[in-house]
Amino acid sequence: MLKSEGPKQWVYNELKQMLEINFQCEEKSQPISYVQHLVHTLLLYPIEDVLRVSYRMDEYKPELTTEVLNELNADRMRVRVVGKKYESIVDQTERWYGTKYSFQDIPPEKTKLWLNIGLNERLALPPPNDFIPYNLNVKPIEDNNQIEPQIIRNNEFSRVWYLQDFEYRKPKAYYAFKLTKPSGVVFGNQIDSIEEIVRKLVGVVGEGEPTAHSRDYYIIE
Repeated sequence: MLKSEGPKQWVYNELKQMLEINFQCEEKSQPISYVQHLVHTLLLYPIEDVLRVSYRMDEYKPELTTEVLNELNADRMRVRVVGKKYESIVDQTERWYGTKYSFQDIPPEKTKLWLNIGLNERLALPPPNDFIPYNLNVKPIEDNNQIEPQIIRNNEFSRVWYLQDFEYRKPKAYYAFKLTKPSGVVFGNQIDSIEEIVRKLVGVVGEGEPTAHSRDYYIIE
């Protein structure tokens, strides 16, 4: 699919902007972890680049992307299969942890099949993410005395409160969603549906954000 469509500059632009956002809004990390990261980076890059090198995408090179894609073929792939049902065919043991494993060549007929497989119509690139900000300037606060969230939307489907941060002044937001159900009984498939809603929401709004997303469920009768 990627080979047939070719490189997309909008994908590059989105990735570049997400790295810029992560650099500008990076949270304070554990000192020991940060030092370890810098020490490793100093071995690979000039000292003037060590703080930002992990967040830099300086040049769009579609020809390089195409070159890498052309090297991704079934006859160059490595497949890792993990499962207890393969315990009877392993013939080697890892030195330190005692993990059982084995190496096997992929059958040529399987590789040939993969090399000639067609495109899957269900696979496609996602559309451009309209939620990625390109202006990180924080808007001025209209009311410095506001200390409680205000309702900005109230209809039959939702009620939304909003409170602008006036202390840290960072281009970040905290979202809290509560889904209510008229009945106090929640079945397994309904929980799966809620999980799917959360996954889609995080995938759209929080794409590229390295922080964790927590989920709490409340059953309201």
